Amino acid sequence: MNKSLTKIHSACIAKNLPFVTFRLPQEEFSTTYIQTTPGKVQWNSIRDISGETGFIMAPFDTRNGHRYILVKPDLVIDEREISMETVRMVASLESRPQPEWNGGFPVVTGRETYMEQVDTIKSSIEKGAFQKAVLSRIRVV
Repeated sequence: MNKSLTKIHSACIAKNLPFVTFRLPQEEFSTTYIQTTPGKVQWNSIRDISGETGFIMAPFDTRNGHRYILVKPDLVIDEREISMETVRMVASLESRPQPEWNGGFPVVTGRETYMEQVDTIKSSIEKGAFQKAVLSRIRVV
C-alpha cells in the first residue's frame, strides 16, 4: 500500500473521520472516500439511505441489530493523485468526537480459530449448503 495513503488512514483514525478505501474490479488503483461533514454514519435501514450518495457497508443479517454504514464522499482521493499536499490537507481536517457504536467492542478472532472457521465453511460449500461465503477477521485499532 502507498505510504502516503497509510498516512491519510492514520490521520482519519486519529481524527475519528469516517473513511473507506476501495478498489473496483479490474482497477489497478484505489479510491478513498472521507466524510468530513458531521452527520450520520450508521443507519437503521436501507430505505433511510435511499437518495444518499456514498459507500454503503451492509450487514448480511439485519435482524441482529447491526446497522448499515454509509461513508459520504465529501473528500475523494484517487491513489494515483496523492501528493504531500493531500496528506497535509487531510491532517489539517477538523477532528470529530468519538463515535458511539451499538454494542461493545468486537470479538477478536485468533488465527487458529479463524482457520477452523475457514475449514468449516469449505466443508459446507463442498456439501452444497451454500455456494459462497465471506469470512473476515477484525482488527481493533
